[in-house]
Amino acid sequence: MRLFTALDMPPSALAAFIAAEASLKERILGRRWQRSENAHLTLQFLGEAPEQALPGLKRELRDACAAISPFDLALGNLGTFGGRRARVLWLGIDGDVEALRALEIATREAIIRLGHALETRRYSPHITLCRELEQPVDLAELESEVAIERVAWGVETAVLYHSDLTPQGPCYTALERFPLGAR
Repeated sequence: MRLFTALDMPPSALAAFIAAEASLKERILGRRWQRSENAHLTLQFLGEAPEQALPGLKRELRDACAAISPFDLALGNLGTFGGRRARVLWLGIDGDVEALRALEIATREAIIRLGHALETRRYSPHITLCRELEQPVDLAELESEVAIERVAWGVETAVLYHSDLTPQGPCYTALERFPLGAR
């Protein structure tokens, strides 16, 4: 099973994400725009894990999330990955980023305790808008042209997702939701 942990966006933040994406699609060329039903804020990408690992993984994630109090986030500025030849366009996160990092660390440690190897890249909270940009982007220009509503929301749960790769793109299924601060 291909697994990852993430935070969902409420309808108000998702609507702002969809509006920003629609406006960006009119201004830049990209091959793989994020489908709105797949928009999320990744905490950890586990990759392939055997189905028999799920009970232990769920138990560890439940405990890790229970140790973190709910917090608030908001949509932030645009950013890119890939340096001068950026390939990924994303929407950043504002709000209580320290609490978000604490949750990311808690879930990372829970997963590592079970023997899973995780990415070593520094955590960079974002919501992907587009992969495979077909042209260079000027972030300052885009920020001035595209009105991104800075919707805020309360984070109260984390989610363990199964990712099924299909010819039409990935399909995500929530396997379990973990309440924050549920001790």
